[in-house]
Amino acid sequence: MAVLSDRELHARQASDTLVFPLGPDCIQPSSIDLRLGAELLIATPDGFRKHHLSDDGPFRLHQHTFLLASTLEWVEVPHDLVGVLVGKSSRAREGICVENAGYVDPGWKGRLTLEVVMFSPVPTYLMLGERIAQIRFETLSSPCLKPYGSDGIGRYQNSHGPVESRALIGGAS
Repeated sequence: MAVLSDRELHARQASDTLVFPLGPDCIQPSSIDLRLGAELLIATPDGFRKHHLSDDGPFRLHQHTFLLASTLEWVEVPHDLVGVLVGKSSRAREGICVENAGYVDPGWKGRLTLEVVMFSPVPTYLMLGERIAQIRFETLSSPCLKPYGSDGIGRYQNSHGPVESRALIGGAS
């Protein structure tokens, strides 16, 4: 597998639309920066509670807080690529860990759900549209035979916001 360079990302973006809407200067040397979407699901002992960044304002993130967020961008992975989602180093230096399950299968489409945990004792704010993660695309040796969701099964296909675990629901994860 080879990681797509900025040259290849620009070319693929022009023909395939890997990421939409693409933020300004979001194509990096070997990845695309992704921005924080509006809806957050904050973990509490009683389940998740919603926080909407455009309606409720920035969210103050404290140590040991776990939440689900989503990307502002819609991502579509062609059948000959795989996506690898990771956090931004600048956010990691604030103590924010983004994404522990960042493998994005060929054929996947939607807004990516981000798992976010704050490790630092120094609180910070999460704001709508800030760069929070990045995705790199790697080429497969050949296009896959059975892309994600192709058999009508894909628990997270076409997600539009953060999605809680569907592990107990049948089908591909």
